[in-house]
Amino acid sequence: MKTFNFKTALILVCCFSLFSIACKKATSDVNVTDEVQASVQSDDDEMFQSETETVDDDITNSLSSSARFCGAGNVFVGGNFLPPDVDTSNPGNIANRMVFTFNGTVHGCRKRTGTITVDLLYANKWIEPGATLRIKFTNFKVEDVCRNRSITINGERLNTNVNGGNLFRLSINQISMLRHRIRTGTIGIEATFTDSSGSKTAVWNVAKNKTATFTVNPNKYNFEVSGDTTINGKVNTAAWGTTRFGKSYQTVYTSSVKSNTHCKVWRPTSGLVAHTVGAQTVQVVYGLNAQGNPVGPGDCATHFKVYWTNNNTSVTNSRLVAYR
Repeated sequence: MKTFNFKTALILVCCFSLFSIACKKATSDVNVTDEVQASVQSDDDEMFQSETETVDDDITNSLSSSARFCGAGNVFVGGNFLPPDVDTSNPGNIANRMVFTFNGTVHGCRKRTGTITVDLLYANKWIEPGATLRIKFTNFKVEDVCRNRSITINGERLNTNVNGGNLFRLSINQISMLRHRIRTGTIGIEATFTDSSGSKTAVWNVAKNKTATFTVNPNKYNFEVSGDTTINGKVNTAAWGTTRFGKSYQTVYTSSVKSNTHCKVWRPTSGLVAHTVGAQTVQVVYGLNAQGNPVGPGDCATHFKVYWTNNNTSVTNSRLVAYR
């Protein structure tokens, strides 16, 4: 069983040429327009989601190979399912705790440091329905060393195993689907972005529903993520909080985001996400080919598209971006 990573390709803080000047002074100019703020928030959100989803991948891979958390006979065996930049430990020998320590090993342009502490709540084993992981980020920092930018995350989120089981049971057809419900606490998670404009902190609240299925031919896991609450009358809200500019935002999954390990999970095959700051909304469309058209069933996407309409000029702008 090979490990897989929840990665997306949208780590593009201040990448829009239209907004390059505004991004350079984003941390000092509180009068940045809603259009710029929504665009930057879209990029910040994708960086935040990419790195926290990657951590979820590391955690679920590790727990799915841990007899202590899942019980004998319910785990992958015969391999290390963690990347080389993370080590696990159990300080104090607390039965339902696992600590992930990131050692700073650089892979390509990516460097991770800090710790994440995982505690199992409301169950004896992770495979039980209703079992919940409390995931605490402590100075968890991901650096893009090639572009001199980073994100640092502090706070807690909860991941509830709604129907029970784990990836191992899914792969051998003992269960037909995994469903996880992801929530943050009442104060959300702080994410500090550092780039050429300086450092600024945003706040994330998250409410998502994630399902996983397994297909034998081709051998792949299929994932689908949707928003899981209603705020300001908008259903399918997945995130809300305060941007790096100190302004309220809301992220809605207009249609669920789908991906799979056959096409690489950080390259979604479909989905539509809307990021709103003030009166401005920026849309992200996943699952496109090099011509900007949706890929067919079973095909792998190579691009995504970001577009928005300026509320003052009614001019629509867009950018087609290749997945990494």
